[in-house]
Amino acid sequence: MSDLNEEQARNYHANQNRDCKRTGISTRDYRALCMQERVLHRWYEAESKGLIQRDGPTKTPWGYSPEPYGEPLVRSDKPLPDDEARAIAMAKDIASRYGLRALTQNNKSCSLYLYHEADLGGVPIEECYRSNAMPVMFPR
Repeated sequence: MSDLNEEQARNYHANQNRDCKRTGISTRDYRALCMQERVLHRWYEAESKGLIQRDGPTKTPWGYSPEPYGEPLVRSDKPLPDDEARAIAMAKDIASRYGLRALTQNNKSCSLYLYHEADLGGVPIEECYRSNAMPVMFPR
């Protein structure tokens, strides 16, 4: 977080304090969730550029590198560690300790949201996460 300017740091800490009070999450766990969101955000960004792709049947992640001069992407020799699955599992574990659920989204703004199931009123979270879930992330 040392790369934040003064205003960004102030906003982050204000959001952190508000969200921790609202949900009961410790600041340590809030920071851990923000770190997992950053991992997910970077993973999804690489996927959208075709630099990470999963095998169809096995869902194993592979890294791809562009060749110079516009040639097709070249697949890595070994599969990548599945950082996406690890980050999701860690976020869900932390959230469950506080009676919360975690939702991951492959979008440009935030990749991790927390919510209480009871707040949804029977509506699927994918349809109402913007209004019923709390984004958790470091400033960008």
